[in-house]
Amino acid sequence: MLEILVEPTLAPRRRFNHWPRIPYANRVAMSEPLQEIASLLRDPEIEIPEEAQERVRALATHPASPAFGSYPVQARFAAFSLLDELRTVPADVQS
Repeated sequence: MLEILVEPTLAPRRRFNHWPRIPYANRVAMSEPLQEIASLLRDPEIEIPEEAQERVRALATHPASPAFGSYPVQARFAAFSLLDELRTVPADVQS
């Protein structure tokens, strides 16, 4: 889902019109941290708490998210803040 938000051409053709559309400037600004977040979520050795997963979903899909706003700097900041939070998940949760 995160990768499709950064690169909409990856969305299946029949779902493309229904996929949330983040403004291009925000997609560019958020691409680096969203790719890292996607890597962390895919890593089988890291368990991301449910509340952090909810924040990832909210950033990527909620219309009030900075990702859908008018300010790419805010969107980038929100994505990097979330990435920093995911990187600092306690060791006992990651095992």
